[in-house]
Amino acid sequence: MGRIGQALARRARAFGMQVHYHNRKRLRPEIEESLEATYWESLDQMVSRMDVISINCPHTPLDLPSDERAPPEIAQADGGDREHLARRGD
Repeated sequence: MGRIGQALARRARAFGMQVHYHNRKRLRPEIEESLEATYWESLDQMVSRMDVISINCPHTPLDLPSDERAPPEIAQADGGDREHLARRGD
């Protein structure tokens, strides 16, 4: 979870949401504790148990539209809403 993900996690906690995350690299314990975040090693297991999912990744020239790169569990989710949040690399 990078800088933007951590900022979003703090805002989610302010609304009483539980924060769960998956990342290539787990956060340091003190950061994880300050965010009250739960780390999942398996993205598939985490996604199947969440009501709201936010995917935060850097913008690169190789980015595909979110529908084309989202894991099937997210792209095919029934009853859920997906919003594409991004910052431009301009």
